[in-house]
Amino acid sequence: MMGGVVLESFNFKKRLEVVLNAGRNFLRDAEGGQGIEKFKDLLEWLQAQRTRRSASAPFPQSLGPLSVAALRKGDQEIVLVGTPHSVPGVAAVENPVPRAVRRLVKALKPDLVAVELDEDRGGRELENLPAKLRGRSTVLLPPPSASGSPGLLEAFGLGPQLRLDDALMEQIRARLGKSQMSVKDYIRAMKTIFDKSSEKCLAMNVFALDELRAEAYGDWGRDAGAAVQAAFKAAAPVLLCDLPQEWTFSKIIPVYNDAWVCAKEKRLAFLSDLSEAMRFQEAEEAIIREAVLAGHGGDLSSLDYGLGLCRPATGLAEADTRRLFLEERDSAMARAVCEALDGRAQRVLGEKREEILKGGSRAVLQVGCCHVEGIVAEMEKQGYEVADAPSEGWPSAKAKKPKVGASKKKVVTRRQRRARGFS
Repeated sequence: MMGGVVLESFNFKKRLEVVLNAGRNFLRDAEGGQGIEKFKDLLEWLQAQRTRRSASAPFPQSLGPLSVAALRKGDQEIVLVGTPHSVPGVAAVENPVPRAVRRLVKALKPDLVAVELDEDRGGRELENLPAKLRGRSTVLLPPPSASGSPGLLEAFGLGPQLRLDDALMEQIRARLGKSQMSVKDYIRAMKTIFDKSSEKCLAMNVFALDELRAEAYGDWGRDAGAAVQAAFKAAAPVLLCDLPQEWTFSKIIPVYNDAWVCAKEKRLAFLSDLSEAMRFQEAEEAIIREAVLAGHGGDLSSLDYGLGLCRPATGLAEADTRRLFLEERDSAMARAVCEALDGRAQRVLGEKREEILKGGSRAVLQVGCCHVEGIVAEMEKQGYEVADAPSEGWPSAKAKKPKVGASKKKVVTRRQRRARGFS
């Protein structure tokens, strides 16, 4: 059991033992007792999460594969929708997350849909929209932060740790082809990266391999795409509220890189035992996959933290970067949504003008599942309180079957097609 998950149907205990046994020796032998301290931190965090989830207004809750929370301040309401950005070993057509996101947005009828995308990534999602949906919603960006995050040039100028070993990665891509990457292929490619990467490019090469694998399954980032598409179907404004990805990488890549370079020999030793490394990878992926498919979305953040900490030779870096990766972005995204509902002017994507949300009272914020608790904490600072459910209740996690003979088409007038809520 971890974070309340019990998955007996696929022998959760056996899978978890594989992960814990693989990580135990490294955590125990880490310099200065760091591993033991990090594991104590994990246990304390899990206990705090259990307390939160047994409260009268628990969070995060499971709504099928989604990790959700509802917050209220007066007549304003924000619903957090936490999602896994991909599901290991699950092809795009079988991934239940995008469908669950679309159903939830449709049921809640929000005045604003905020998405964990920055301007660049959001622009790519807009290009993927079906032609019939384009132009139905206003796309917004938060006003520049008073504290100011570095621009893209500044982020890229932070050094060579944000670059790839292009020749090495091209070699790996050519060897793997475009087919779905098996666990064996993934472990072998990871071993090649740890063995052949230049020290300055190790972390970026690892991230590139993970992205390459997810792309082969076709499900990477479809959660955010589903939120954007659902907003456009409802003609609700979309707020791209995340910090620039390059800025985020500029913070975490050096931490990952330094830690992984130091742990390089230990990691290579682990990856060299192909069968053991495969057992660990398969167990980790099976736990996450089953949590999603069995509808335990509320447990994903605790699973992600615990499994990451137990990764042999790299677990400490996972724990250290977690805070960097989440906290500043949690604050920025929470602030952006709260300010939009409070009536602060938002920039319109691609135009030299601003718009203000008029009479908006409900927002949906789609983020990665690990952001939910941090964003709740940030919104509580803004005066919001956790509620047991949205004002109209949680919709069913299961899709309703259409009535036999009933038409699925809905007549939409020209007036209804206009973006709601902004002037």
